[in-house]
Amino acid sequence: MKNLQAHVRSPEPSSKRPFFAAFWLGAIVCSISLACSSDPMDSGSDNGSDSGNDSGSDSGTGGKGSGTGGSGSGTDSGAGGNGSSSGGKGSGGSGSTNDPDDACGSTSDPGNGNLGGSSSVDLPELDGCTGASLESEATAADIFFLVDRSVSMGEHHVVESDPDSPTRWEALTSALKEFFADEASETLRVGLGYFPKFGDDACDVDAYATPDVAIDFLGSNADALIESIDENTLETGGALIPRNGGLTPSVPALTGALTYAQEWADEHPERPVVVVFATDGYPTDPTAEDDACNDTAISSLEAVAKEFLEGDPRITTFVVGIGEVSNLKRVAEAGGSNNAFFVNDCPTAVADLTTSLKRVANSPALCGFDIPEPPLGQTIDPDEVNVVFTPKNGTPEIIYKMPNSGNCGSGGWYYDNNNEPTEIRVCPETCSMFGGGTIEIVVGCESQVLG
Repeated sequence: MKNLQAHVRSPEPSSKRPFFAAFWLGAIVCSISLACSSDPMDSGSDNGSDSGNDSGSDSGTGGKGSGTGGSGSGTDSGAGGNGSSSGGKGSGGSGSTNDPDDACGSTSDPGNGNLGGSSSVDLPELDGCTGASLESEATAADIFFLVDRSVSMGEHHVVESDPDSPTRWEALTSALKEFFADEASETLRVGLGYFPKFGDDACDVDAYATPDVAIDFLGSNADALIESIDENTLETGGALIPRNGGLTPSVPALTGALTYAQEWADEHPERPVVVVFATDGYPTDPTAEDDACNDTAISSLEAVAKEFLEGDPRITTFVVGIGEVSNLKRVAEAGGSNNAFFVNDCPTAVADLTTSLKRVANSPALCGFDIPEPPLGQTIDPDEVNVVFTPKNGTPEIIYKMPNSGNCGSGGWYYDNNNEPTEIRVCPETCSMFGGGTIEIVVGCESQVLG
């Protein structure tokens, strides 16, 4: 498990206020964007993709040379223009032209707005309480990676002007291998699938619901994951590319991956399960048939992600975008992880991708925290636990306890099991608002319940 504790607030000897288990979230925020050659918030151009009603709507205030959005054709599909097997780039407003050496790196984009189910107060309800200073951990996650092996992943380099730089495929798979081999990841359970598939399976949701490597502890299946990547990699002219290539039937692929993840979560309810959708292109149709690949709308990807986020069990979708695919942030937002991770035209792409994968694994967007272990000989009364969020440079806010996940409409938190709780789960409406700051588990005071 990933320990989120960076410091514990020590009790003052003369104080009767409760003690806290504190989690520093300043560097591990719920919504993080990685970007090169543009401001990650919106570079000022979506390169003509996802046109129709959305054309030019993401003008933003990005870096040098930011444009006003593209003018690509199509109906919310992202296709049109000169996109080589990656869903197209369209024509129109050009984005930032920053020197990638100056623009690479990571930034955070914490959400704004009301925490929902919380109350910004001086916390008088907690005065006079006593307790123990306890340490807690983030709940380890089960992660299913859906990886784009389309032809464009091998055609494009992370620095287009440098043919000796890694291809997008090499950058992504190198980052994945490093993540899989990292001892710090071994408590995670991870699985792997690819798209596109080929032949009769190209548009078959059931085929994408069958993993290439099933979810299991990294301590057991890291070698199998790395071998799978190697089997899907071809070296040509010194460059590493996907072995088969193809187009990007994203809608059936993501639907299948989320279906597998939900089935897994139903059988393994003890941990949060997420899908990481890693791609360099918008949806495209690789067949001439009337089939599931016909749907190439970004809005359809959004609908799929939202459906599974609101399903039972709940599956969160993270997006790792490589190249000019900024509209895929909408899929991340619909899937509950808020903003996507983007890497584009960066000499540091491998390092940035590795960082983004680690942040997925540690993200508070997973919304689960183990109940702290009490000192020897003591117990924790589940009716005397509170969750407090303190925004960076802000005042503490009590997040109210809810009976269960079905009461999460206005946010709050609840136990995984009210009779024998082992985990604190934060409602998505509240978790999506977490940015830099601290979460504190207050033990020894009557739980504050909304209403």
